[in-house]
Amino acid sequence: MPSLHRLGAAALAALALHTPWAAAEDLRNWADDPFVQLSRDVADCPVPKGPLMTEKDWKAEAHWRIETGTSCWLAGKCADSNAYRYDAGLAKLLFPKLENPQALQGSSVWAFVQRRILFLQGCVRDEAQGAAIEALAKGTPDLVMVVPAFKVGAQGRLPYRPLDAP
Repeated sequence: MPSLHRLGAAALAALALHTPWAAAEDLRNWADDPFVQLSRDVADCPVPKGPLMTEKDWKAEAHWRIETGTSCWLAGKCADSNAYRYDAGLAKLLFPKLENPQALQGSSVWAFVQRRILFLQGCVRDEAQGAAIEALAKGTPDLVMVVPAFKVGAQGRLPYRPLDAP
């Protein structure tokens, strides 16, 4: 067997993937769904999984994404034949509106857009703050709905899948 210093970087990477101490499968944003962190004031707020997934999950979800993206158009609810094509443009309108220091003070909030739906996840001081953040998105053209999933206060329950969840 050749010594480790003679193995190339690619060989080392391949070796690492097949060892018991290799990291779990990498999570990626396979569809490049717009995903940002808006605030970071709560240090122990669990990072949401958001649109991040494994390649296996991506392959399992691909058919569903195609079907739901096209069904919007077939139902006459989208001018575009794929509801996901709205997301980048919506994010350009929404994310600056959501980056409101006064509304976000004392929170850790992430946002992502899929199928013209804005998902807000993270930790807020109280329900009023969560409602105020949600209200910032109201009236945005082509936005179908806002889905808030906020942990309220230190003792609140976590209403979203965190990044470190299996």
